[in-house]
Amino acid sequence: MLPRPLRLSAQRDFARVFRKGVSVSTPYFFVRLLPSSLSNPRIGVVVSNKISKKATIRNRIKRRLRAASYEERGRITSPTDIVIISKPSIVTASYEQIHSQVIRAFSQPSTSSSKRS
Repeated sequence: MLPRPLRLSAQRDFARVFRKGVSVSTPYFFVRLLPSSLSNPRIGVVVSNKISKKATIRNRIKRRLRAASYEERGRITSPTDIVIISKPSIVTASYEQIHSQVIRAFSQPSTSSSKRS
């Protein structure tokens, strides 16, 4: 589980990242990134009803995304607000596949730089 200081939870923060953030796409999810003035990166996860009507499946996906993000938070070298938006293909993905895509997304230049392109 992500500790509270690493969570992006306020609706206005999600809206700001969606509006101004840079997008990175993977086969299983999109990542929106926006540099912040805080001392640490914050991560939020979105799994809509379009992914699955079953809450248990949506919650499993969120847990996997949060766990992989927590493990790879060290790859983010600057304070950044991150929103991960799942795609329907994530339902059949294993944790290892999700984890490898989180590594790929967090290794993008936009997560390593505090400048917005």
